[in-house]
Amino acid sequence: MKLNICLISVVALAAAATTVPREAPAADMPQIDLAEWTPPSIGSVGDDPFGKLVKYGYALFTDTPNQIGPAAAIRPSASLAVVSHARTVT
Repeated sequence: MKLNICLISVVALAAAATTVPREAPAADMPQIDLAEWTPPSIGSVGDDPFGKLVKYGYALFTDTPNQIGPAAAIRPSASLAVVSHARTVT
């Protein structure tokens, strides 16, 4: 029974892999020089749900301490433990 399920899964994946085009041409994408491009001001973002999300993300990025508040606990994570260990080893 498990062999049948595995075989069906492999066949389904193979069929899906062969039907998906590998190099689909992109629609005429404009070329943007990021060295000269400047983002629009946050004031020009609309008040629709997406605009509110963009404004919240901007506020969270630029004013993190006031956005998350004092109730946010700083929890040690595994990555901090690795960095701490690496500093003591070297």
